[in-house]
Amino acid sequence: MSKCLNKGLIYGSSLDNVKLKKLPKLKTLSAYAIGPSYPVKIRPILLEIIEAPLKTIETLELVGMEYYISSLSGRSIEGESIFWRYFDSILQDPTFSRLKEIRLLFNCGSTWKSDHSAEICEELSCRYCSIEQTALEFRSTLGQTSGRGVQVTYGLTYSRKGLLSI
Repeated sequence: MSKCLNKGLIYGSSLDNVKLKKLPKLKTLSAYAIGPSYPVKIRPILLEIIEAPLKTIETLELVGMEYYISSLSGRSIEGESIFWRYFDSILQDPTFSRLKEIRLLFNCGSTWKSDHSAEICEELSCRYCSIEQTALEFRSTLGQTSGRGVQVTYGLTYSRKGLLSI
């Protein structure tokens, strides 16, 4: 990895072979995990960032959040709120003082309807409304982080074949 790299994707729960001190300009970190206990899986990454310390991260992308779309999986952020609250407390470390945005990325295998509005949608299990609901649950669970002005945004990642594309 280069010293001029400003975005990095981490898959799994470790920064093995990544020397954070050699990435002084890293502004966006994309953490990818799948399945339950997402915050537990990326916790070691956050702790390694604190230990480094790498104080340049402005955007934290959480890739693979489709697991928490309750209408698709029956799971929810609230169901793992104890883990997400601990995640919230980790983000209060001074290392994350420049954090401005947490971007939730969902791989749903289809394109986003830019004109979609949950307020006027009439589908009972609409994928887009469920994503918005998941983002709202996430924002309310991260009370401390949201309280200091960190924005929670969301979007889809997809390719023509419905595969993850960043």
